[in-house]
Amino acid sequence: MSKPNRILLILDLNGVLVHVANKLDCHFRFEADTFISGKAIIRRPIRDDFLKFCFERFYVGVWSSRKKLNLVRLLSISLCPKEGTGWHFVGTNPIALPPSCCFVDNIDKLSC
Repeated sequence: MSKPNRILLILDLNGVLVHVANKLDCHFRFEADTFISGKAIIRRPIRDDFLKFCFERFYVGVWSSRKKLNLVRLLSISLCPKEGTGWHFVGTNPIALPPSCCFVDNIDKLSC
């Protein structure tokens, strides 16, 4: 089904959808949902409701500065979208930008 006039919403995985902490940080304050590469993964409260809201209204992508392997593991363990929805894209650092993107090396040379 087409989603006309929808905006692409890119969510940062780290800190927005989950909290990633060292094992030592979570001994008394909170309980980790899982551990990946020695890091405690804590799902944000009401994350499921928030994602449902986003998937109903936007194209949703997720991005992370984490390594691709850790990102894939994290998505498969704790952030799989519900049936009938799906990530519009999943990006990790570095994101491949289209060749049409241009960058300005010296902002002083930019004319408005």
